[in-house]
Amino acid sequence: MVIDFSRVKDIDLSGLEGLLACVDQVAKQDGAIQLSGVSAEVATLMELTRMDKVMQGFAAFTVEAPQFDMAAEPATEGTPAEGPVQVTVAA
Repeated sequence: MVIDFSRVKDIDLSGLEGLLACVDQVAKQDGAIQLSGVSAEVATLMELTRMDKVMQGFAAFTVEAPQFDMAAEPATEGTPAEGPVQVTVAA
């Protein structure tokens, strides 16, 4: 799994916990995680929290991942959104 961090400039405790939960689930499936586009700020925070050591436990791999433009469909005014949000994916 490749996680694109190119738009992430800052990450808080909730974000690190979410990333750690993802790492745990992927490890249970014998998968691998690779982060791409990590900013200097996020890299520093990951070093301070030693998350960089956790990520080094996965073997590096090369992947040609397709790029997707994702935009959530706007909700109709006056109608509360129920259920999952629909996302349009354009390749």
